Amino acid sequence: MFIEMLLPSLSSSQPSSLPVFVIPPNFFENLIKSTVALFVVIDPVDNVPLFIALTEKIEKNERKAVSKIAVITAAVALLTTFAISGSEIITIFGITIYSFMVAGGILLLLSQLNC
Repeated sequence: MFIEMLLPSLSSSQPSSLPVFVIPPNFFENLIKSTVALFVVIDPVDNVPLFIALTEKIEKNERKAVSKIAVITAAVALLTTFAISGSEIITIFGITIYSFMVAGGILLLLSQLNC
């Protein structure tokens, strides 16, 4: 009786319908494009000397721990947050996608002019 109250769909004779999650056909193409764009913008190869300079007084084991924490924090916290709610966040601030693209282009231009 108690279980039937908690799960009424199991006790009914009609089959329950579960929500269906469908992956869009161009999902993997967009995933690859986004990953390549993120790799180009972040440029991890150029960030290695900066990381070494910032952690030069730390022992090797501690440096590995710091790098693991940084990668996990970036992947889990930042990428997940912006992948799930990125468009909502920029909408809250009143930023259109086109102005975001222009600002990103200007930042890339300025970063290349400083080489």
